[in-house]
This record gives sequence, structure tokens and C-alpha cells, in this order.
Amino acid sequence: MDEDRRRRCRSDEDCISGLPDELLHGILLRLGSARAAARTTALSRRWRRVWPGLPELVLDSCPDAPPPPPASFLDTVDAALAAYSSSSLARLCIALPPAVDLVVPADRAAPWLRFAADRAAAELCLFVPPHFTAPPEPPEEDLDEEEEGDNHTAAWEELELPAWRGAKTVRLCLQDAWRLRPPAGVFASLTGLMILFGRADAGELETLVSMQCPCLRDLRLQLTLIEAADVSIHSDSLRSLWLCIWNSWRLVVVAPGLEKLSLHYALQVRVSAPKLEELAWRGRGTAYDPQHHEFDEDVGRRLRLLEMDMYSTVSSFAQRFDEAEELKLVISILWKEAGYDSFLNGTKKLPKCRTLSLNLLEWRNHSLAQAMLHLFRRCQSVEKVSIWLRCFDEDSKQSSCPSTCPCRLAENQRIDDINLSSLEVVEISSFTSSHEELDFLEQLSRCSATSLRKLVINYNKKRSRTPLETKEACQKIRSMYPPNVEVEFYVLRGGRQVRFDWRLVKNVK
Repeated sequence: MDEDRRRRCRSDEDCISGLPDELLHGILLRLGSARAAARTTALSRRWRRVWPGLPELVLDSCPDAPPPPPASFLDTVDAALAAYSSSSLARLCIALPPAVDLVVPADRAAPWLRFAADRAAAELCLFVPPHFTAPPEPPEEDLDEEEEGDNHTAAWEELELPAWRGAKTVRLCLQDAWRLRPPAGVFASLTGLMILFGRADAGELETLVSMQCPCLRDLRLQLTLIEAADVSIHSDSLRSLWLCIWNSWRLVVVAPGLEKLSLHYALQVRVSAPKLEELAWRGRGTAYDPQHHEFDEDVGRRLRLLEMDMYSTVSSFAQRFDEAEELKLVISILWKEAGYDSFLNGTKKLPKCRTLSLNLLEWRNHSLAQAMLHLFRRCQSVEKVSIWLRCFDEDSKQSSCPSTCPCRLAENQRIDDINLSSLEVVEISSFTSSHEELDFLEQLSRCSATSLRKLVINYNKKRSRTPLETKEACQKIRSMYPPNVEVEFYVLRGGRQVRFDWRLVKNVK
């Protein structure tokens, strides 16, 4: 009896270690990091062979510990991969600590990619700080064109991307000096591919995307071409495409099943995508021009989402697309009359939309009320308006524009030509109860918005006033609108929006 009791006591000393490997793997996976899992080897010899067989390897800095020195972290990655014992792997994620001056040789990362390929990893994530740099200058001595070209090409460190069966998702963030070389084989099962930074040859990039990934559905490319060239992407499987390719002349996208397209800094474009539903156009200095940016006739004139970070290109887009269920605009109105004139000309025509989402940058140079009334005149069928009031220098005082600015002219302050009978919901974020903001809400209350049922005000945490000042502003706003309009106020507390009931604030200063 005493012997049985002693045996049970010995077994109770470490009940967890007696569990099957599959259960122990589940416990270690919840730690979220292979580095944290490796520390369990201190528990007993049994644990030393457990973590090297994990189905997922996540090699990054632990969130509850200071980041390790980048150079030593490279050795940690190599050691962890060398200790890994399983012949298969579901997921490999290697994320180097951010470091501005970290230079990682491409041949140091190449074995990590081969490790994922040899174990047929379904998911590969490699994040290396980009470390942007210009290519080394060619030698000063005279070279013929071929020799000079070869020297320029040799300046980049080549990183070969192997292909393997079973790969579903590959996400890469590379150093700027790395030149990614495509695989010799085919990613037969790959559905998601992301390549951020690094360099690539236009022809090799086309081959990778259009021929070597037959099942690719989601593609995100943000990289630089080795030499300026055209880029053509032909894919029957693509559903979502995000492109920012520097040093490209002309982009051609032919994707019969494409539903979402995001283009950045596109100088010339041709798009054939009959199922396109969402379009994002970004990149200052590359305004939409129908002569250089062509959408084939198979691309419909109605979209679910049209998003632009340049209001100056909206009117041109309105000639190509008649309607968008949601229209997202980024608007920054420059100072003085010329800035406001540019805003008026760029938004003189807008596509018809049900939801209008506005990101207003540096709006304090002009009258917020008049700018919004101008947009309402062009979107009188809108049902929901969402406004984010942003300002890069939140502590600076507002610089009022001259009295001769169009936003101050009496004829532009009329509201009798605005019919917002379809408007139901208005939401304003980063609100501060400034004079300009309150003036806009008062002007809105005077417009013909017979269907308006809800107004939501989200206060800015940094620029919010005292509770009593906020209460006084809330009372004023509430009095502007009839009782049938629900007016809600929210403030940021503990990182989340909390409803602010101004009626509970005591009138004590």
C-alpha cells in the first residue's frame, strides 16, 4: 500500500509530461512562439523532444520580453530550424525584430525558404526589415553597354524562391537589396501570395504570377523592378489584386474573375476585369487620366466600392463610373483661394453613391461647413455619411483663409439647393467641439434631411475637452435636431469607444 502511494506521488510530480505528444503540441502552440516553447526544455528531458516536433514554428520576439539583438536572433533562427525533427510542417513564420540598420545577406535567408519547401509547409511567412538602399554605383572606368549592364545586375543579392507542393500561402517582406528569383517549378496549390519590397525582373514576375501559380486568388505586390519595363498580369484565378510596382511603365491586368483591385502610383494602366466590384486608386501625382488609364468595356460602370486618396481625380473617375455603393475619399484642402478652387474643380462631379466616407486631412484651412455643403450638393442621394476629421498638427492653431476665399462667399453658403431626403445616418469621428465643427452640424440641421434618424459623434481623445465642456457642447448639438433624430456621443476610454451620457455630468466647475 505504501509502495502504491509512493508510485502515485512520483507520477503526480509531472502529470503534464505524461500526456501524448499531440496534446503537448497543442499546449505549446498556445504560447504563440517557438522561442517560448523551447524554454519548456528546462522542465524535464521529456520536453526536449516535444517542441522540435511542433506542427507550427513561429520564430519572433516574445511580446512579454525585450526584443533580442537582431544579429543574435539570426543565430536563434538557424539553431531552431536545425533542432526541428519533424519531416512535415504546417506553418513557418520568421519575423526579425525591426532594426533600421540591420543588413541581412540573402544567402542567410535562403536556407529558411528551403526548410519550408523541404517540409511542404502550407504557410510561409518571412518578415525581414527592408533596409532601403540605393544600388551600388558602377565602376568609373569606361565600360561597353553589355558590361555595364551586367555590373548593375550583379549589384543585387539573389534570393531564389523554391516551389513546393502543398504551399497555400506565402508572405514575404524582403530587404530592398534582394533580388527575388522565381522557382523552377509550379506552386500548384498556392492561393495567397504577398511580396513586399525587394527587387524583381518584370519578365520573371509575370511568369511567376501568370504561369507558375495557377490557383492564385489573392496577390499583393509592392516591389521595385530591376529595370524599367511593362508588366502584364494574366490570371483566370485571381479574385483580389493589390499592386504597387515601382519603376514600371505600363501595367496590364487581364483577370476574368477579379473582384477587388487596388492600384498605387500607376502611370499607365489597362484593366480587363468584367467582375470587378471594388477599386482603390492611390498615389499622389498619378491622377486618373482616361488617356493613360484604360478600363475595358467589360468593366462595368457600377462598383460596390470606389476608393481614392486624391480628390482631384474624382471628377475624372465619375466619367468612367456612374455609381458606387460606397465612395471613399481622402481630402486635403490646401490653404488660400487656390487650394479651395482646386478642391471645387476636383469634386465638381461625383459618382452616385449610397455611402460617402470622407477622410479630411488638414481641413482647418477653410470652412468645414461650406466644404461639406459643396459635397452634399454632388451627393444628394446619399444615405449614410461617415467623416473622419484628421489633422497632422493637432496642436497648431487654425489658420483662417482670406475673406475673399470661395468658402467665405455668401453665394456658396446657401442650403436651399441641397436636398438630403435620403440621408439617414451621419457619423463624425475625431470630433473636438471646435467652432468650425459646431457650425457644420448647425448647417446640416438646417438642410432638408427629412429621413435623418441618427447622428453619431466620436470624440477625439487627445483633443477632447473637460467633461463639463463636453456636456455643454453635447447639449448644444442635441438642441439643433428634432427629438426623432437619435444623437449619440462616444469617448475613448481604455482603448475603446464608450458611450458618453452628458446628462449624468454634474454642473460643477
